[in-house]
Amino acid sequence: MLSLPDNGVYYHAPATHPACATGLRCISVDLARLRTLRGALRKLADGLAFPAWFGHNLDALFDCLTDPEGFAAADTLLTLSGLHSLAKADPAACAALLEVLRAASDSLRDEKRRCIILIDSPLADLAPLP
Repeated sequence: MLSLPDNGVYYHAPATHPACATGLRCISVDLARLRTLRGALRKLADGLAFPAWFGHNLDALFDCLTDPEGFAAADTLLTLSGLHSLAKADPAACAALLEVLRAASDSLRDEKRRCIILIDSPLADLAPLP
């Protein structure tokens, strides 16, 4: 049986993760060529089918990721590709985005929901997928 890691944000080389075969909802969002946090938030909102009230800011991102009637309604493996573009163009924005992703994943862990986020860019403070 496949062993899944704990909730968190991890570096993982691009590939289809076998966790998708375990019943987790698998979503991929391509953030390549995005150089602003606003652009990344817009792409995330589209890719994750956030509601119309999504405010395109980090607080709203956290709220949507942890909404038990929305994104958090199902255990999820979220793969983000191309985040290196934002990391290069605006390191502070990328760090803030990663902080919100970690906080949301931790919050969902506390609610007994699975939320594993894989990033295809080996950013400085990402642990490799166990």
